[in-house]
Amino acid sequence: MTSVLTSPPKRLSLSDRIQERLHQGELTPQQVDDFQDFLNQVDREFLQHRIITHNAYTRWFREGRATDEELQHFIQQFSVFPINF
Repeated sequence: MTSVLTSPPKRLSLSDRIQERLHQGELTPQQVDDFQDFLNQVDREFLQHRIITHNAYTRWFREGRATDEELQHFIQQFSVFPINF
């Protein structure tokens, strides 16, 4: 029998803004649960992919070493990036 070890799933947390909107009644518990399910899916299907987890560029970005100028350039470049689905 072969054993496979996997790391526990990471959970993206709901922001304070979402929690506040729930508390204020602007969002229903079901909407918040659905959003948490979406965040879990994003984490599972995208954020755990090796292109993200073993990528020098995303590591640089995650570590917060980008200057304001680099971030501005990054946003400008991706604002014109074509998305074809």
